[in-house]
Amino acid sequence: MSEDFGLLEPADNPGDEWETLDVSDTEADRVARRQDREFDEFRKRIKNTEQFKLQESVFDDATLAAVYKLVQDGYVDAFGGPVSTGKEASVFEALGGQAGER
Repeated sequence: MSEDFGLLEPADNPGDEWETLDVSDTEADRVARRQDREFDEFRKRIKNTEQFKLQESVFDDATLAAVYKLVQDGYVDAFGGPVSTGKEASVFEALGGQAGER
């Protein structure tokens, strides 16, 4: 039966095959969890603001990730309301982080 499933040798007791599995927490795991928490917190901040209630459908996951990256890298400090909205695109006002440009 073990040949059918590609096992190298049958286990002595059921459950022994999991004893050698290393599930220790790595630094990469901790960093990924921290970034996930920060991203979720950022998403809540955007969804909870009054000015974006009408435009909620504009921000899908990819757009939120791009906006989050711009904020984290210091290119954007703050977002304002919509400048223009159309059928295929929406333009929002933003305050630049490095030069303070609009």
